[in-house]
Amino acid sequence: VLELFPNVSLADPWALEGIDLGILEKYEISFSASYEGVMIPHRDWQGRLVGLRIRTYNEEKMKKGKYMPLLINNVYYRHPLSLNLFGIYQNRENILNAKRAILVESEKSVLQAESMFKEDNITLAVCGSSISSWQLSMLVYDLGIEELIIGFDKEYQTFDEQYDYIKRIKAQLGKIENFVSIGILVDDNNTFSLKESPFDRTANDFRKLTVRRI
Repeated sequence: VLELFPNVSLADPWALEGIDLGILEKYEISFSASYEGVMIPHRDWQGRLVGLRIRTYNEEKMKKGKYMPLLINNVYYRHPLSLNLFGIYQNRENILNAKRAILVESEKSVLQAESMFKEDNITLAVCGSSISSWQLSMLVYDLGIEELIIGFDKEYQTFDEQYDYIKRIKAQLGKIENFVSIGILVDDNNTFSLKESPFDRTANDFRKLTVRRI
């Protein structure tokens, strides 16, 4: 199935948004005009292909969701997102060595982080805004992290919405708060727009979020 998609090029949407070609190749990202989207392979920690997702650029399909399982010949290449972490195969050793991880929502943010900082990537995507017990167990007991940073997309505009957002994230992390130092990136200065990722702007903007993390 992977061979059906063309090699990455400078004209691909994510390359145009500033992600290095070498990084797109590393994560096996490709763009298909016929499928109108970016194809994203998901591998488990051993490198086994477990699913294929597509980030659609079709306006009608985007109304249902930007990311969805890839459909080829009436077969959906879906997998349980809560039982994997995108980037774990590529970034496992970096996280084991650093004993830290950054959790983001989308696969694109993992690639943006690597393209932005040009160093060992410790970013993983949960592919949504929920963190499962399995993912927490993998982070603590398998990867041995001592620090976890939550860098989810901005979902708030008012102080009350920000408070509810932090409360919701903390409720998901209760099982590991006694074992891991936790930081949540919050846009107190209103630098980012609604739905933007902490990696959607500049490296300096991201660093400012980490300094002010909760």
